[in-house]
Amino acid sequence: MKNKSLLALVVSNSGTLQDGLLALMTTIPQVSTVLVAEDIKATIRMVENHQPALVLLDMALHKNQVVVQKIKTQWPNIHVVLLVENVSQQKKGEASGADSVLIKGFPVQKLIAIVEGLIEQQESTSKVDKN
Repeated sequence: MKNKSLLALVVSNSGTLQDGLLALMTTIPQVSTVLVAEDIKATIRMVENHQPALVLLDMALHKNQVVVQKIKTQWPNIHVVLLVENVSQQKKGEASGADSVLIKGFPVQKLIAIVEGLIEQQESTSKVDKN
């Protein structure tokens, strides 16, 4: 098992989705800490202060495309996974620069595979940087 060393941020309104994402993130061995933000202002503040490796962002929050663009511009190494309601939002999310965009109702294993892939990518980049 790999060391728990990565910080994740879940951005969603409180409720079932947020609870489910928190529970899911705690099952991923490489994730050490999961922070929560429920609005855009808190999201930006947490990203600035903690620079998580991964941000899971619910598209239901307003102005999230702006947040994705800001994160990817200022902190390009932070991976952003956007959760959307439909294909129209999926296209907007992809255009905003999110690393992955999933339509809600996706299989949980798909999100886990994406998160683990992003983590592996980050670990590979870290190894290259150290050499």
